[in-house]
Formats: sequence, C-alpha cells, structure tokens
Amino acid sequence: MIASKLLFAIARVLELAESCGPDADLDKLVAELRAVQEELHAGVDEIDSAPDDIERLRAMQNWNTRAAWAELLVSALCDALKQPIPI
Repeated sequence: MIASKLLFAIARVLELAESCGPDADLDKLVAELRAVQEELHAGVDEIDSAPDDIERLRAMQNWNTRAAWAELLVSALCDALKQPIPI
C-alpha cells in the first residue's frame, strides 16, 4: 500500500472532530469525509492491484478526483474546527 499524507490528514481531522463531540453543523462534513476516506482506501487498493499500466492510470485518475474532494472537505472541516490543516 502506498503511504498517503492525505489519508493521514483525514484521520487526524476526523479524530479532532470526534474529540469535539457531536455537532449538527459538523455531522454532514464528518459523514462525507468518512465516505471519501473509504473511497480513497479502496482507490489505493485499486492502484496496488492494477493488472497493467492502463488500469493503474485509470485508478490513479479516480484517486486524484477523490483526493481533490477530500482536500476540500479537510479544509472545510479544519475551518469549522478552527484548527490548522494537519498536512
């Protein structure tokens, strides 16, 4: 599995959100970030298990699309928590 600063940042932000307790304003962001986190983990597996370069490239393109969305969510959640982005 490839290491990912983004996956680390997502985990840290989710930990911060959990430490703040339930908050209706944050719940949607947290739920969406958890969903993207799962998609990114699946994307890493797709990249790692791609049978050829074409499939690996497709998997990497999918990863990049998911990663862009995840970065926006991390930024929005960090803003809501008034915390610096842990990247």
